[in-house]
Amino acid sequence: MSAIDNEQPMSVSAVASVEAPRVAAAFAQLREDERELLLLIAWEGLDAAGVAAVFRCSRNAARVRVHRARRRFAHALAAVDDDVKRHSRGGHLVPVGEPTGTLKLEDSP
Repeated sequence: MSAIDNEQPMSVSAVASVEAPRVAAAFAQLREDERELLLLIAWEGLDAAGVAAVFRCSRNAARVRVHRARRRFAHALAAVDDDVKRHSRGGHLVPVGEPTGTLKLEDSP
């Protein structure tokens, strides 16, 4: 049996602690209206009709806005991933001795 077979799956909180900085960095690259739109869908559970009411547009326009915001978020997330791979060891975030508990990218030698 290999060491991989003996490893326990990561807890939800462990995954969230690793993913949160990555998602936040990508989310910050979006325009304010795109962030608001994605938050309304994720946290408030709005559908196209709800988004249309908030943004005062048609349902079709709301669907297009949602599609574009999700696509831009996906591209931003991919860019963050590429940046991590270029500036870290093996594509992983490396903690740099700060007491704040934040993760920073350590330059590769």
